Formats: sequence, structure tokens, C-alpha cells
Amino acid sequence: MSLLEVEGLGVAFGDAAPVVDGVSFSLEAGAGLGLLGVSGSGKSLTALAVLGLLPPGARAWGSVRFDGREILGLPGAGGVRGSGVALVFQEPFAALNPLMRVGDQVAEGLRLHRGLDRARALEEASGWLERVELIPGAEAARRYPHQLSGGMRQRALLALALAPGPRLLIADEPTTALDAAVQARIVGLLEGLRREIGFALLVISHDPAVVHALAREAMVMERGRVVERGPLEGLIRDPGGAAARLARAAAALA
Repeated sequence: MSLLEVEGLGVAFGDAAPVVDGVSFSLEAGAGLGLLGVSGSGKSLTALAVLGLLPPGARAWGSVRFDGREILGLPGAGGVRGSGVALVFQEPFAALNPLMRVGDQVAEGLRLHRGLDRARALEEASGWLERVELIPGAEAARRYPHQLSGGMRQRALLALALAPGPRLLIADEPTTALDAAVQARIVGLLEGLRREIGFALLVISHDPAVVHALAREAMVMERGRVVERGPLEGLIRDPGGAAARLARAAAALA
């Protein structure tokens, strides 16, 4: 049984045409899968639908099963958010609470999902900040999001997502707006943690190079539909394919 099984997933706003239409895929425990596409192709909405986080006015249909249990349409995605599935948003400054210290935000998830008391949660939060290379962790824990650089905020968000121990991490454009050196550091850190901890990873990006570093298999979306899927290296070798077009566009912007 796959850890995550998505069948015939669709998303629409009101009576308008679907913006996600008939998306199906599965992801095994501990495996990596890439979801590629240009902005507006429906890839982020696919992830939000899986977690029941669609914006107001959107509706979803189809099937989303996590660990064999249907969660589509259930309040709070059936309780799997955080401890079962975690999401790293593409803009960490918007995802982090600007009025809370970073350590308190990581600790909050530990208290909610693992039942730790405040002192123990703060201690583990500092440890997680060190695991994502924010050293010393106790000092990073005392900072507010605006006191961190973009790359540091992305790493803090990664600690917040992974601390409760999810079995699946969804990383939505994890290197957006970061320079090349910081992008490489984030990708290397994410892959290292995946190998160490063993969580499954669904990585969403417009850049095949980012996906290639984190997953062997990939899907390509265009206009809400999956148009290609398979080993990414094979997809990129097809010069007329969607993945190859994305690779050329990403290279031109580098």
C-alpha cells in the first residue's frame, strides 16, 4: 500500500472550469516525487487540496488516501497535518508568525503534536534548529523571523515542519527567491535530512534541476493536468517534451 494515493483529483473555483483536472499519482513511504510546472499550472493547488488547505471559494473532488485512509474533505485533513503530512510553503516570511520567536514557533508544533511540556519543547526546538544548520540553535531560537536572512528563514520553516515527525513532507518551491549558493545549501540539507530520517518527499518546483536533486521520478503539469510522468532524466532527454522546455527556461534564467 502506498503512503499517499491521489486519484482523479480536481479543483475548481465556483462554477468555473477546473484549475486542477484528473490528477492521479502515488508515493511510497520514504520515496521522493517531483511535481514540475510553470506558475499557474496547478501544482501548488494540488498540494493544498491534498492537505485540505484550499483558499475560500475552491472545491475539490476525487480521492486522497493517506496510509490507506480517505482524507479528502475531512476537517483538518483528517488530523494528518503536522504529524502525518507537513508542508513547507514557498514564502517562509509569510508562513512564519512575525510576532513570535522562531524557537517558540517550532516548540508550538512539538507541544501540539507530541504533547511535550514547554521546557522540553523549547529544548528540542533548539536542537532542530541546529539540525537545519542554524547554529547555535539556542541563539537562533530567540530570534524573530525578520532577524533572519531568507535562507535562514527557509531552514527555520523546515525545522518547524519536520520537528513533529511527519511521514510525508511537501516542499512547495523550497528555493524560490534564493541565490544559487543558498539554493544549493537548502537542497543539500533537505536531501540529507530525507535520507537520515526517512520521510517521503513531494517536491514542487518550476526548476527540473531542483527536482532532480531530490527525486528520481517526476510529473509535469500544464493547465491543471499531468502531461508527463516518469524518471526525470528520461523526460528531460525528450527535446520536445514539457520537462525539457522547463529545463531550457530555467537555464535561461540562471
